[in-house]
Amino acid sequence: MRLPHIKFYVRDWQSDSGLRSCSFAARGLWIEMMCIMAQGNPYGHLTLSNGQPIADDQLERLTGGVKGEVKGLLKELDDADVYSKSDAGVVYSRRMVKDWKRIEDSRQTGKRGGNPALKNVQNPESRTQNPEPRIQNPLRLTGGDNPPVDSDDTELFETLWSAFGKYGKKSVALKYWKRLTKIQRGSVQDALPKYIKVVEAGRKKKQFEGWINPVNKEWEQDWDKALAEWERSSVHSKPKFPPEKSSKRIFDETERKYREAVS
Repeated sequence: MRLPHIKFYVRDWQSDSGLRSCSFAARGLWIEMMCIMAQGNPYGHLTLSNGQPIADDQLERLTGGVKGEVKGLLKELDDADVYSKSDAGVVYSRRMVKDWKRIEDSRQTGKRGGNPALKNVQNPESRTQNPEPRIQNPLRLTGGDNPPVDSDDTELFETLWSAFGKYGKKSVALKYWKRLTKIQRGSVQDALPKYIKVVEAGRKKKQFEGWINPVNKEWEQDWDKALAEWERSSVHSKPKFPPEKSSKRIFDETERKYREAVS
């Protein structure tokens, strides 16, 4: 297997005193050698793809160097301990060989099912992954420690949906309904008549799916108190004359002012 890239550690390159002591030409040759070793067999070794070591004259041709120059540059790199040699005398990069070993170890660990030190360790906070957009989904939340009950209680849902005036998105409301616990469904049933009275008193009506959302829990509000407060505020905000006469009173007032202006 060949990698389409090499890991180039800029800080290591600039802080390696041995490499920095080499000439500009030697450092240029070394980076060329790294590119060749990335295609070597084994990885990180100065070999051809068939595993044969690359001789000095071959390296000159591969790097476009001047004849006789590469040998001196190789000695300069060797004296600075930039590279190592295998028992067979093949030049290799210590860093590239180390990186390749890490890759191989990770690949073998993955084939065995993961890190053995972490296998069979249950993470109490982990959740089963679901291939859907990674956004907070209120349908997953039940709003308490009680587990959701089965979804057979659709008859009660239909009754409440009709009582609510079938206002909202029924499909979304049904999904929310199925996430509620049995206790929460009973609370919704008890709170709905009170909420309808508040709406009839003039309060803006929410959509059904928003009202039974298991995250917001709108049904848990004190609707008796809300109704009393709404009726009390409505008394103070009543118009000075009946709504059905408002248009006529405004027209008469406007006409009177017009006649006064032109007279």
